[in-house]
Amino acid sequence: MYLAQGILKYLDDEKVGKKAIILIEQDLVKYYLKLIPKWFKVKEQKFDAHITVVRHEKHVKNFEEWGEYENEIIEFTYSNIINWDDKYYWMTVYCDRISEIRAGLDMTTYPDYHLTIGNTK
Repeated sequence: MYLAQGILKYLDDEKVGKKAIILIEQDLVKYYLKLIPKWFKVKEQKFDAHITVVRHEKHVKNFEEWGEYENEIIEFTYSNIINWDDKYYWMTVYCDRISEIRAGLDMTTYPDYHLTIGNTK
């Protein structure tokens, strides 16, 4: 497991409305993307490197804490094992703080999250 950090941002997205992400250093994703053999034809994500905290505002049941932690530095651990399916390549992320933020918004929490490093779309 490896330790890293990012900055929590609350955004308005035209397609999904409000969302919350942890922005992380792009170099982290680029490093792991380079470890995937070229013949897999994995492309960089079109979005900046991030971990999603809230993807769609429709899942938020309590907006009282929305925006409260803007610019908070969030530490997380991640596994350097690259997972994949038919479209995406990602690494597993563990972060109790993400679960705390989601719980404050009355959302489902999970034991782990993910950091997408590329796709084959």
